[in-house]
Amino acid sequence: MRFRPATFAALALIALTISAPVRADDAARLFRDEVIDAPARLGWKGPALSDETRFAVAATGLTWQPAVDGAPLIVHDKHGAAYADAETRYRTFAELRRSDRKKEAFAWALSLLLDPPSSDSAWVTANDYLSSYGPDVDKALVGVLQAPEKLPLLPTHQYAAMDSLTRRGSPRLLPLFLTLAESSDRYLRSRAIAALGIIDYHAGPNRDTVPGLLANPRESSISAVQERLISEQVRRAATDSNWRVRAAAALALGLMRDDNDALLLEKLARDRAYISTGAKSSRTVVYPVRQQADAALARFNRQHPIPAEAQGRDADKLARGGQDVTKDASGIRRDQQSRVRFVEAAW
Repeated sequence: MRFRPATFAALALIALTISAPVRADDAARLFRDEVIDAPARLGWKGPALSDETRFAVAATGLTWQPAVDGAPLIVHDKHGAAYADAETRYRTFAELRRSDRKKEAFAWALSLLLDPPSSDSAWVTANDYLSSYGPDVDKALVGVLQAPEKLPLLPTHQYAAMDSLTRRGSPRLLPLFLTLAESSDRYLRSRAIAALGIIDYHAGPNRDTVPGLLANPRESSISAVQERLISEQVRRAATDSNWRVRAAAALALGLMRDDNDALLLEKLARDRAYISTGAKSSRTVVYPVRQQADAALARFNRQHPIPAEAQGRDADKLARGGQDVTKDASGIRRDQQSRVRFVEAAW
């Protein structure tokens, strides 16, 4: 299934929320000329690009092809445009952030939000650096989500852009997440549900979070109406037909920490979907929804007796009566691979 973002009219609702006054170090100023001429510089003949996508085209370097010491950020071959090796980009970014080359540093850092090396520290370092630009980073990531299918580079990183937006969890993007929580793309829907939980995070007595969460949620000043909209979407997702969406709902319910949701989490802790990995004699079986529900229940000081993971012979026993979703890729794009993580889980 090809990805079709929510209608541009719906996504346009966020345009005002992610705009901000120009600052001396604002990315909008860094890339002003490239944004204006983005379609012409690309030779783009397709549908009109949204303001966010024009900005993303400029901020990623597509229109000016940045290189440092002869090493390009973006490489081109018969398959099209792609980012250079991730580890090399990370090292180059480390050099750039020590210099005053803000334009190049922004582009290299953004590449690490979209295509990081295996080390999570690279994503964190790049995100920390870009956070000084405020909403401009979200604007670039939204622009990637809105990119037309045949645009170079950007469409292949739409899942990574969504994962990065989820991990950043900006309340400014609440309209976007509410819209994508109803997407036909199950990957995007699951991320939107998780993001809603991050936005509606309620700290416990010890300001704890859900175990395994890599995002850093903070309590947000959202209205009672917004909280109700979030709660309705998340509770609906808890009964979704897709296991990824149910896992995201379990994560979100734990972050929201509403005592009325404890029984719903107990139900999710008995979910039948499991993933099997490894050879038959030493395989591991993990129930991703149960695993997420168990982590969420810890915030309610509750434990569930049904295990969520087992290995070897115990894995065979645990799998009985379950539903194997190891190869289930229904409702998601097979051409998308995201190395961005916001939770330590396999969904």
